[in-house]
Amino acid sequence: FFFSDIHSASMLLFLVVLVLVASVQSNEDDKGYNALHFGTSTSDYVTFSFDMSPFRNSFSTCMWIKHLHSSSIPVVVNYYTRSGGLDLTITANGYYTHVVNDSGLNSLQSKFTTPAGQWFSVCLTWSMSSTTSNLYLNGELIGTDQTASGKSPTTAAQLWFGRASNSWANSASYVFGGDLYQYNMFAEVLSAATIKKIADGGLCFDLDELSETRVLRWEDILKKSRSGSVSEVTGCPWKKKFTESQASLADAIGRLNETVAELNETVAELNETVAE
Repeated sequence: FFFSDIHSASMLLFLVVLVLVASVQSNEDDKGYNALHFGTSTSDYVTFSFDMSPFRNSFSTCMWIKHLHSSSIPVVVNYYTRSGGLDLTITANGYYTHVVNDSGLNSLQSKFTTPAGQWFSVCLTWSMSSTTSNLYLNGELIGTDQTASGKSPTTAAQLWFGRASNSWANSASYVFGGDLYQYNMFAEVLSAATIKKIADGGLCFDLDELSETRVLRWEDILKKSRSGSVSEVTGCPWKKKFTESQASLADAIGRLNETVAELNETVAELNETVAE
């Protein structure tokens, strides 16, 4: 019985390790650690129908942007209504920032000084009750505007990433051509302290603590269909290291499996000896 107990304990340990690895893999994959790289053509974009109902009274949207392309008006995100309204537009160089068709946060290029090829954080908040919109760059407030009283986003329209969606759609001047990471929308006005925390937390900041109001999630955007040259690239560097660690762990599990098989043979031989 002693040898049988050793075998059972070894198998139990092996199964526990497999379950833990599978659990960690599932949880980490769900977090959406990859970024999206957009090509420099007007055919390189992501778009889908989107219901803005949860954000009719207030919203915050935060993202990480890496500006790589030299277009004059690189549109990162655009929520364009059929009536011609620009309820939400954010560019990678501060040229346009539209909120409920208001353009008071436009022409902030002088604030967007992060060199090309480097990540920077952008957050935009808006409240209908206060009619106030705020734009943050790397956690710092760079612009405030008052929007029209009683105005709110159109309920249903098309959300676009990577280019403009209206009459500018076929113009190369409005192509993003950069990297986008962790675009999320919250059904509340995030505090300045929270926005600073997100920016200071960097690319690997865990948004789980804000999950209650995070309605549009980056991990869901990654699952949407893509047009043209839009590919996944590394977002959180820690995820890349985690993947490499998983490969090493997989090798270790393989060796453990071989050891368990050898132990099985040994236990069987010992059981035969005891039986004799």
